[in-house]
Amino acid sequence: MEAILVPLGLFTMITLIVIFIARYRHRERLEMIKSGAYVLPAPAAATKRSLLWGLLLTFAGVGYGLGILALGFDLHMLLPATVLTPVGLALLLYHRWVASKPEEREQQSTATLRPAGNASAAGSTPAEVETERAL
Repeated sequence: MEAILVPLGLFTMITLIVIFIARYRHRERLEMIKSGAYVLPAPAAATKRSLLWGLLLTFAGVGYGLGILALGFDLHMLLPATVLTPVGLALLLYHRWVASKPEEREQQSTATLRPAGNASAAGSTPAEVETERAL
């Protein structure tokens, strides 16, 4: 019985510490937002981080998978490669999407929202309707 309680108590304590720290940070940020002192972090750091982790995980997964195949181990050992590679590729795609210019993203989002053919249904002004008809 004690063999189960000690690890269970350890994991519970660690989980509670993480929850309390996260709750404290969240409340602190909310107070800073209410007072107007909170500054949003720059998105450039996030894109560099996603590129770094994307490359690292993709190449780690591919390298691990090729190593397992080359050494002739059981195919069940390829599970980490099947997890690392798609996660890395997803991070690279995220980096590609975030690093694209904001104007391109705005054009892509408005192009998918505007119905083809009838511009007046999309809430356009009469001048925009005439411009689209001329094109």
